[in-house]
Amino acid sequence: SAADPGGAMAPLTALGVELQRCRSGGDHGNRGPEAAAVVHGGADVFVICEQSAERSTSAWAADAGTGEIRMAFTMDLPQVEGASGDVYRVAGASAVPGSHTDVLVLFAYWAPGTGNRIKLSRVRLPAAGSAALDAPAVLRPAPVVELSSVAGGYPMDNYEAVVAQPLPGDGRRVVHLVSDDNFQRWAGGGNQR
Repeated sequence: SAADPGGAMAPLTALGVELQRCRSGGDHGNRGPEAAAVVHGGADVFVICEQSAERSTSAWAADAGTGEIRMAFTMDLPQVEGASGDVYRVAGASAVPGSHTDVLVLFAYWAPGTGNRIKLSRVRLPAAGSAALDAPAVLRPAPVVELSSVAGGYPMDNYEAVVAQPLPGDGRRVVHLVSDDNFQRWAGGGNQR
């Protein structure tokens, strides 16, 4: 339920119901809704779960004002190279500036032997109103960049958010990654970046 300005509790939207199912599909209560991005020129909100099944996840495009689901999606999670059966989880999402349908999805993975790894991929949503609700449309992530402290020597943290924005004047874009090292001393003294 959501509170309205008058303090009363409103019933869950269709999106809220789906997000509760998403949360129940994971382990330890930590695989529920993970990221959102405004898409379709501001008309819809794209919401994606961290991991809703063993090797895949669910996502939706919902009306930005009412929460009514307009499109449903499924997406296979990227396989972790060298880690049999392991997959990356969704850690963040950002609309691609200048596009009504493209979203950057940040995937993250951590294991004791490999440390943190991330993949940044681009997915293209169907145009607003073009996907049927009876069967989820399949999203296919196209890799943009992969970073690993092992393979690339990059100082890696627990990245959990991504924001893309245009640079003024020349059409270039910049991508910001935000880390959450959970204030762990082993992660460089507890610095948030």
